[in-house]
Amino acid sequence: MLARIVGPAWRMPVIVLAIVAFGLAAFAAGVAVNRTFAQPDANTIYACKGERSGAVRLVDAGQSCLRGEVPVSWNIEGPPGLSGYVRQQASVPSPWFSIEPGGRRFAFLSCQPGEHILSGGFFDLPAGLHIESSFAQGNNTWFFEVVNTLSPPSPIDASETVVTAVCATVAN
Repeated sequence: MLARIVGPAWRMPVIVLAIVAFGLAAFAAGVAVNRTFAQPDANTIYACKGERSGAVRLVDAGQSCLRGEVPVSWNIEGPPGLSGYVRQQASVPSPWFSIEPGGRRFAFLSCQPGEHILSGGFFDLPAGLHIESSFAQGNNTWFFEVVNTLSPPSPIDASETVVTAVCATVAN
């Protein structure tokens, strides 16, 4: 003999449908939780980045990312940087007063202790002098080298040339 089902026949599909709907809602909530930011912070910028496009969209703290996006965040204030810079200048040494054809001259300019070199260069470099080298040497010295390429060959007076270096203190 077959067992008799108690109650209306529509109850079983409704119960199954309710269980499935609850499971889908729980899954969707889990996905939404993964697409939001854990703890909003006033010192943080929040955004959503498209997984395929890489496009970034700024959002408010606590706002969920859309499907196909992942949450990204970064600090409003970055690490400490330069605390100011100074330009060191110096006249060239006396061997620069007369540079023979094809002759080379070099100079070094250093920053003060605790400063780091950022760049360097020349002022009032006479025509015919070619900058052969100009680069940072270590953390606090700039190296300069010039060569006389004047044509027709003749000596060059570079006594008015000024070398310069930009130095900065780096904050911790």
